[in-house]
Amino acid sequence: MGIDMWSLGCILAELHSGHPIFPGENEHEQLICIMEIFGVPPANILELSKRKKLFFDASNEPKIIMNSRGRKRKISSRQLNVAVKSNDQLFLDFLEKCFEWDPEKRLKPHEAMEHPFITESLSKENSKAPSPAELPSIKKSSSDKVRVGSLFRK
Repeated sequence: MGIDMWSLGCILAELHSGHPIFPGENEHEQLICIMEIFGVPPANILELSKRKKLFFDASNEPKIIMNSRGRKRKISSRQLNVAVKSNDQLFLDFLEKCFEWDPEKRLKPHEAMEHPFITESLSKENSKAPSPAELPSIKKSSSDKVRVGSLFRK
């Protein structure tokens, strides 16, 4: 489902940066956190929402609220690369496709598995993996550190 790919994007962003990408205190602020990076959802997406009036005015402008610390977030004021602390273009492209407003256009699981962020990262990690012949020497030496593969490149 589309929401699962959105959730995957949130998880990957948090694993990479160390903090939630959309840290809203409540549903309204969380939506504003999303719009802070991705702007206002397209009108066709807003028209599908049964709860639009809670978060948007009649002109589809977001109702900006203040959080408990007195902060008001600004729409389209943050860049994705800054929010996730990455300049890895493949990673950012992958996340952008996970965070597509329209669930019909959002990255599908089978497409995600074919995305260069995944395929190139896996290829690089597999090329670094020790051969079976090297495994006994790794196990024998307690001073050797084995690098654990990661999908994140810094």
